[in-house]
Amino acid sequence: MKKSRTIVSGDDLSKVLSQEMIGGLDFLRAVAVLLVVVGHISEGAGKYIPLLGDASGIGVGIFFVISGFLINHLLMNEFERTGGLNIGSFYRRRCARLLPVFFLYVAVVVSVRIMKGQPVPWDAVVAALFYFINYHQAWTGAESNIVSHCWSLAVEEQFYFLWPMILVLLMKARRSVAHFLICGIALVWIWRVIVVLSGGSEAYLYRALETRADGFLTGCLLSVLLRQRKNMEIFSGLMNLPFLTGGLIIALVLCIHGERYSVGVRYGVIMMIEQPLMALILLRTMLASNQGGVSGLLVNHPVMVLVGRTSYGIYLFHGLIGYTAMMAVMRLSDGNFPVSLACVLIVLVLTMWAVLRWFETPARRWLAGPATVHPPVDLPSAGVARLPIRAAV
Repeated sequence: MKKSRTIVSGDDLSKVLSQEMIGGLDFLRAVAVLLVVVGHISEGAGKYIPLLGDASGIGVGIFFVISGFLINHLLMNEFERTGGLNIGSFYRRRCARLLPVFFLYVAVVVSVRIMKGQPVPWDAVVAALFYFINYHQAWTGAESNIVSHCWSLAVEEQFYFLWPMILVLLMKARRSVAHFLICGIALVWIWRVIVVLSGGSEAYLYRALETRADGFLTGCLLSVLLRQRKNMEIFSGLMNLPFLTGGLIIALVLCIHGERYSVGVRYGVIMMIEQPLMALILLRTMLASNQGGVSGLLVNHPVMVLVGRTSYGIYLFHGLIGYTAMMAVMRLSDGNFPVSLACVLIVLVLTMWAVLRWFETPARRWLAGPATVHPPVDLPSAGVARLPIRAAV
């Protein structure tokens, strides 16, 4: 007998969004960070993986959409619950979430450079510490260095700083948040086209907040639209389209290979397609976390959840740990790249799990208080023990 396809309803979406911790986000974080790490390490090792293309850029874009969605969802929940936003508490939670591992990374990588007698790019380090490394990279030609990948963290911090204040003004003035977000996305698109036509640098287009804010705003817009029942029904109908999941994956792969096109096509067309595509993938992933079948098992798999939980640390340390481990394993395995890559990923995940458990979690408890920190993550036991599905705040 042919098995009937699971039908998604507005109630399913409502159930997902009403959870204290939204399911599926850790899985999508894991996918995003794996795209970044595999893309960077394969490029550094001089290996080309045909399906990956510009995988690292897509991975960063997924992080932006997730961040916009989750932060706006939490902020609007607080506003509806209390009638206002405690912006000071929000910034404190953000600092507790982001600063411990970031400062650990900077301290370690700078110390390694000094001990090896290698020069330290102090201008870039200072820019990273004050979260304007994205503009430093844009103005100086995006030279690769020990903190160059921190540009995406700077963009996120700039968004986190601005958006709560904008949102509270909109909510108190009873202005349409959705209309503001749609206009904001359109303005970002227009600005990117203007920059392309005026001959602006790709380093600026790729890293500036005003040219990348549409990712965050798209995530915010999705969270706003899903607060209305009629929109839930519309999105649930969309999720019921045949072959939707396969179509989204194929479209994402096509976007991954956008680097083969001109700057105008990449930033004027492809990047406009990527953001709504990633929002739909986010929505599909959240729904899958509450469903059975193969997709539910994959999204809730303990290994993927573990990778998602440690994705922030993996992103920060993947260059320092990953390249070193890659060269060592390549020598031991006679240049076997797949084996070396697998070993690097295992080393990264285990190292950052240890950092999360014994450094990051205690530091976050000290900075933000125990009530705001999730219990430590245990390693999957024999590959079957399920980790609780939590979205890091």
